[in-house]
Formats: sequence, C-alpha cells, structure tokens
Amino acid sequence: MEKKSKVIALVLFAVAAVYSSSQDITDLEQKVMQLEQKQAHLEDRVRNQEEFAQNVQDAFRAVIADTTTSSESTPIQMTGSPTSPQPILTDFVVTPLDVKREKLDNGYRFTVRYIPHAQNFSIVYVFDSVISPHNHEMYNIYHNLLGVPEGTDGIMRVTFEKGFVPYEEYTHSYVYFMTETERVGIKVYMDAGSADVLETILSFKSFPVTPTRHLVYEYGNNTDILVANYTDWKHFYMEAVVFDLDTREGLIAYDDLYFYHSTVDEYKDGKIISGIVQTENFRLTGYLDLLVVNYIVSNSSAVGAIDVTKRILLHPTNQSGPFPDSFMGFPKSSTTKELEDGTRLRYCNITGGNPCHLMVDILSTGPLQFYCVEMVGNNASMSIPLPVTPPSEQVFDRYLRRYMFTVQNRTARQDLSRVQCVGENNAGASVSQILEIFYFIQPQILLQNSSAIVENGTLKVTCAATGLPLPELSIVVGYTEYYSTYYSIPVNQTSVTSDGTIITGVLAVEFNTERTLTAVRCLSQAADRRENIYEYLASEDRAIPLYGNN
Repeated sequence: MEKKSKVIALVLFAVAAVYSSSQDITDLEQKVMQLEQKQAHLEDRVRNQEEFAQNVQDAFRAVIADTTTSSESTPIQMTGSPTSPQPILTDFVVTPLDVKREKLDNGYRFTVRYIPHAQNFSIVYVFDSVISPHNHEMYNIYHNLLGVPEGTDGIMRVTFEKGFVPYEEYTHSYVYFMTETERVGIKVYMDAGSADVLETILSFKSFPVTPTRHLVYEYGNNTDILVANYTDWKHFYMEAVVFDLDTREGLIAYDDLYFYHSTVDEYKDGKIISGIVQTENFRLTGYLDLLVVNYIVSNSSAVGAIDVTKRILLHPTNQSGPFPDSFMGFPKSSTTKELEDGTRLRYCNITGGNPCHLMVDILSTGPLQFYCVEMVGNNASMSIPLPVTPPSEQVFDRYLRRYMFTVQNRTARQDLSRVQCVGENNAGASVSQILEIFYFIQPQILLQNSSAIVENGTLKVTCAATGLPLPELSIVVGYTEYYSTYYSIPVNQTSVTSDGTIITGVLAVEFNTERTLTAVRCLSQAADRRENIYEYLASEDRAIPLYGNN
C-alpha cells in the first residue's frame, strides 16, 4: 500500500506541474480529489477482500466444528465484497458453489462443489422425467451419491458420470440434496459443448417462508397458507399432495384447487407471494411443496442451474402429523382420467410390440405391500400377476410412493386391459384401485396404397393408414408454400380390411386450375372416441405421390 501511495504522489506532482501553467487552481484541486477518492476506493476494496477471506474461513471452520445431528439448517452470515461472484450462504441444507462438466469418451463427468449446513441429508443423482420407450409415461431413476471433502476448508464435492445414450430420451438430470422438508436441486445440462471442461458458478438466493415447517389450522376457518419471499428467483411454483379427511380421497394438486387466491406483490428487492387455504369447507392433511427456480439458459458456457424446494406440512389442530396413522390411499392426478364407475383410465403406446410400463402413486404413512394383477376372463374371473418395480427409497418423498407395473396386450387388436393394484399395510388394512389400460399404436400412412390423381379439374385422393385404434383420415391440398386447403374424409367414404388392420379413404374434390398444385398430404389421427370420451392419442401426416396433368 505504501508503494501505491508513492506512485499516486508522483502522479499528483506531475498533474500539478502541468496544470500550474495552463489551468486554474480549482481544476487542479478537483483532479487531486478524484485521485484521492480512487486511492480510498482501492484501499477499501483490498480491506474488504481480506475481511471476506477471513469470514469464509471462519464460516467453514464453524461448519466443520458443528456436531449437531439435527436436520435444521444453520444460517451463516458473511460480509465483504469478493472480486468474483459468490453465493449467499443461506439456511438451506447446503449452499452449492459451482458445477463442472468434463467430457469423456462416452459421456460426461460432473462435479458439484457445496458447503454443508447439516449432517443428516441425502444426496442423489436423478434422471428426472425419463420418457419410457414408445409410451408417454414419465419416471425417475435414482442413484445415491456420497460427498467427500475437497480439502480442509469445509468445501465438499460430489462426482458422478453420465453416458451419452443409456436411455432413449430424458428432459433433465438433477443432483438433489434433501431432508424431509427441504431440497436443493442442481440441474446439469447434457448438451454437447465445444469445450472439454465447462464450469458454472451457481448463484444461490435466499428463500424465506412463513411458516417454516408446519401449517396447523383449525377446521372451519380459512387459514393464511404462507408468505414466501423469492427475491431474484425467476419462477415460483406451489404443488400440494393432500388428503381429504372427510371423503378419504388423496389428491396431487396445483395451487388453484384448494386456495382462494395466491397473489404476487412486486417489491423493489423481490417478490412476495401469499395465499389462503380453504380449510373452511375442506378438512385437509398432507403437505405443500413451494418451489423456486433460477433458470440458466443452456449454452456453450453454462452447464448447470439451480432450484430449491421447501415443504410445509399441513394438518388440523387435533392431528400430530401430515397424514393419519396407518393411512393409505391412491391420489388422483392429472395423468389419469376418472370414469363414472371410479375406474381410472390410462393410455399406453405399444408401437413396435413394446409392453406398457405405467406408474402408480400411493400415499402411505408406513410400510406396505404393493402388487398389481390383470383381470381377464368373463367378469374378470381370472387374475394374472404383473411385474412390479418397487420405488426408490427417497427421504423427500416418504409419504408418496411410486411403483411401476408392466402389462401387455395378448392379441394384436386387443385395445383394453383392466388392472387392479392393491396396497396392504402391516396392520392388515388395504386399498385397491382399478385401472383401465387403453392400448394404441402410432398411426402410419401407407404410401404404397395411397395416391393423388388430377384429371379434368378434379383431384381424386386415396389415403390408406394403419394403427390401433384405426385412425381418422383427412387430406391437405397445397397450392403454394403459404396456401392450402384441408378436407376431412367422411367415415362413409372409408373401408376397412377384413382383418381390421388397414383403413382406406377416398375423396374427390374440385380445385382451382389457375393455381399450381404443389403437394397433397394424407393425415391420420388416432383418438379414443368411445361414448362420452374423446382423447387425442397420436397422428402422422405424409406427402403422397401426385399423378396427372396440373
């Protein structure tokens, strides 16, 4: 610092020499004042860096020295201004620092560095929302991880590898740090970057929530559900897994079902969301997950983003926990359609002869046995056991258990199966749910049986397609890149082969001979068109051969 002061003194002397001959003494004083301010700013910056480094070391020593076994997090306050972006140490289970991705011959190696604030938490790597082949079911694959010290300063790291193509498709991959009531998620990007090593500093924000753990309410009065401050986070979500104590029904819901309102107030330093739960008309128990997300766009310089979840347990005053003792139930969900008799309808893509892998959620407060059977024969007189995959043991989802069963149609044109899933606990109580499985095969236009013939201003189109169920047919007649006409082929102008596998439709339309006919496309669309049901399933459209003079 003394050397810098001498340099500044020489600069001041030089400036004084120049300005004494050409400027007023007031200008000289202003220049001197500006240089003195720069010197003071430089000294403050050095001092802040020294203070910050000392505070970091003190905080890390405090984390290592903390021998508590509680899952409650301990806030760590830090002061000073580091030269590079630094995370805010919060009261969450960990503070993530950065994520690094290294390219391997057949995949990536990821390393996440973090500062722990509690001892009792689990770390898992999750392929989130993996899409099973040839159907729409989404499921998660979990791998338990173990953190190791990086040095003596309290920073920990966890490392895992991911191959390029072990699964056909996935949307996200996460590393989760979890207790029963909070979760910190690091999303890692799998897109191929140009660099062999990429690193992203994870900017962690605070997320105060009131109440912090439990929302206990008195039945008959509406209750303030929460006040959450998500300053600088990009998005806020609220999801509920609740059980109605009166109807004995479970439900996976979003924030617009049991809440009168949820408002977002804009403040200078962030956003506040608050809402009211309908405990006047509903006697609910369960939990609310409050999720905030800070997206980082995936590109050549970013390999990770961050989100955090806080869980608020919801129960009435006369109940000690989020669910009654020995409770079990099948929650309703947006992925199922409930029929009038209580059966839940599920759809499954069996294109290519693939079996169905379908998920079933069950709420339970304790251990249970779970199995599924296919009901066959007259009046479901026979039961065939189905393969069932047990759920991964996850601390964060200990009430909501997810199972996957496998079922397959026994004949080529079978489009329905009925499956019964049963959960039984150690006390002998049981719950069951009937599922109706509707099979479908991706529609396919058969080009060898399709054609478009132009003759004397008339276009005659033949479209042939296959699929399960047999698709609806239509055509699109194109004249230019931006102008086309759509025609539906009526059912009375279609025919089906004797084995029920191919549908053919014929349609003749006049067209404007002043325009040039550029293309004709056949469209096939499969849907569940049973009485009182219409559900779009899949479609295909293809350009077909065009013959004749135009």
